[in-house]
Amino acid sequence: MEPPAPRSSGRRTSLQTLAVSQRVRALVVTSSLPGEGKTTTAINLAITMAEAGSRVLLVDADLRRPAVSRYLGLEGSVGLTTVLIGEAEVEDVTQVWGSERLHVLSAGHIPSDPSEPARLGGDGRAWSPPSASATTS
Repeated sequence: MEPPAPRSSGRRTSLQTLAVSQRVRALVVTSSLPGEGKTTTAINLAITMAEAGSRVLLVDADLRRPAVSRYLGLEGSVGLTTVLIGEAEVEDVTQVWGSERLHVLSAGHIPSDPSEPARLGGDGRAWSPPSASATTS
């Protein structure tokens, strides 16, 4: 399956303007209902921004119906969940797509109940964020 084609130079211009004035480091694409185009929008934004020269990491955090790796023709069995349970580092499971500027972190193995992080590993291990002192420079 071919990825959706980038089609909105207007969005790119708006995002570039925002990025310059606000130093944007992250964008989240979300909606309240399935089928509203979150995956397509996120992929299109990532491709467009990478083609414009930005370094992009596209993270598929949809643990119910992940589709980014399928749309982009990438390996989907390891990714975000693999990192969250401590079985891999982000650098080890991130995949390059297209140019060297677009990197993708697939969702990884989907737990039986994605709403319960403790089930991610299937063996009761849970992920917890690093302490604030560990992330402060």
